[in-house]
Amino acid sequence: MYQIGEFSYLCETTIKTLRYYDKINLLKPVKINPLTGYRYYSEKQINTLKKIKDLQLSGFSLDEIKDLLQDEKKEKLNEQIKKIEDESSKKIMILQKLKNNMTKQKVEFIVNPNFTIVGISTTIKSRADIEHVLKTVDKKIKQEQFSKYPFIVENYEKGFSQENTRCFIGRILPDYILSNPNSLHNYNKKGIRIINSQKIKNVLHTTVETTILDSYKKIIEYAKENNIQIRGSFQEVYNNDKIDIYVEAYDLNQENEDELAHRMYLDKHIANVHPKDFIGKWKLMGEIIEPPYLFNPKKIHTKIDSKYEFIELYKDGSTNFENIRWKDHYLIMKEDNVIFYSYLYKPYKKAFSTYMNILINRKESNSRPYKYYYKKIK
Repeated sequence: MYQIGEFSYLCETTIKTLRYYDKINLLKPVKINPLTGYRYYSEKQINTLKKIKDLQLSGFSLDEIKDLLQDEKKEKLNEQIKKIEDESSKKIMILQKLKNNMTKQKVEFIVNPNFTIVGISTTIKSRADIEHVLKTVDKKIKQEQFSKYPFIVENYEKGFSQENTRCFIGRILPDYILSNPNSLHNYNKKGIRIINSQKIKNVLHTTVETTILDSYKKIIEYAKENNIQIRGSFQEVYNNDKIDIYVEAYDLNQENEDELAHRMYLDKHIANVHPKDFIGKWKLMGEIIEPPYLFNPKKIHTKIDSKYEFIELYKDGSTNFENIRWKDHYLIMKEDNVIFYSYLYKPYKKAFSTYMNILINRKESNSRPYKYYYKKIK
């Protein structure tokens, strides 16, 4: 199965469109995780979405397409699909040829190269804006001859996007520059951010051979075929005429020793206490995307449709859900007879409201949890 962001890239369709298709019952995800609200799609649904696109290009409305897909034996559907296939046969042959040429593109699972990147977070209307943003960054630190180093675009969007893309744009700097305390001070003073990915152990990597989007697709397909979980954001590194793509990844074929040891420790050491600060009713506001400094309680970066939109923590350690209890700083959830611990960060006040972050563990991603933020409403 593919997460909605991955499916979005593979089908070149925005997440917003996929959510709308789900809402109108045109293309439903095969699974929605009840805890996170994440949608998952199957391999077969890629062809279904292609069929929807073809029918739209042929002039059918979404309501008509829904009717046609519900019964594919209808004569009208078969006739129209045959017509589409005949008209598109040349295009299909060209696309298949391109796909065959792409199969040689190498994707590899490697140790993270640990870039230190220096730049600014921004939203670009289109990729044509990248050069302008980069010039702004270079201008701020021209005393370091900034422009001679490779530049990087980290794409913060979780799915396919052609406009208003959230990203980080900057340069990859060598360690000897960043070891100078004066340089660090000057960068911060000028609004330049410094990001180091030392905590990331492994990444998937490929070198762009056709287009960046095609390279994204190859990485996603490789991850699916090899049971590797993609996490974090795609990083595009531009060095002379070469473009490399990196994205954080976990090999799910191996036991996560850190996670198993952590669970065993918690089983024995979690205190049977229920701190007053956590008691109350909490509303899910969104996901804290990375890097964390982009967090803004007033702006929901990712809409999450979840069964657990509201979580109530009671003073006796129970919750409003049968499969979840809590104590100390942990939610304790039982899923498929496996216990998962989700960490409750100490509640904090911001703009006259109280918030609490939860590091959510779940079956599909026990290699690394997601972080969500809740607002206290009662």
